[in-house]
Amino acid sequence: MRQKVLITDDEPKQKAFYESLGYTQTDELRGGSVRALIRFDCPSTYGEGSLAGHLSELVC
Repeated sequence: MRQKVLITDDEPKQKAFYESLGYTQTDELRGGSVRALIRFDCPSTYGEGSLAGHLSELVC
């Protein structure tokens, strides 16, 4: 089995788009629980307006 993990913002349009590609939000999976973990090694700069930059502002 191969896994692909996608991290995106929580806009309804994003969710609908990725669900149309076959992705499922982890809290909606059948047959058990799934845990996703993430770690940010906060570099000093990210591109302005990038998702990585936004997430680093939240956690760094």
